[in-house]
Amino acid sequence: ELCERILKEHRIRELQAKIEMRRQASCIPWWEWTKKLESYKIPAGRDAFSDTRDVFLFCCYTGLRYSDAAKLTWDDIHNNKIEIVTKKTSDRLIIDFNRMTKALLEKYSNSHYKGKKVFPVISNQKMNSICRSCVCKPE
Repeated sequence: ELCERILKEHRIRELQAKIEMRRQASCIPWWEWTKKLESYKIPAGRDAFSDTRDVFLFCCYTGLRYSDAAKLTWDDIHNNKIEIVTKKTSDRLIIDFNRMTKALLEKYSNSHYKGKKVFPVISNQKMNSICRSCVCKPE
């Protein structure tokens, strides 16, 4: 009986701690992420941060999932439009360029990646980690 009561109190405290941790976690709206990432100064010697930021922002500007941006090739781009069949749902999408997507595509137009890929691609988990480290730095 005493052991059960102690276990029950321990579980309640553990639950309360988890709830408190969730309350402290901040949720940054996507438009704030994009603003912070656009203005983030890439540290010297961290060129991969720039590529990662560009891929993430490209996804934000186009609405593409990471998996679709990762498989995007120059063959998918015609007449200022992206024409792609999505990986997850096999939907056919046609996305018009906006000035931001156009600028990013121009930046990578002279780069040559394996399989005619538009962007250098790392894992989605690594990309998220790098973006979080850029945006969530204490000010």
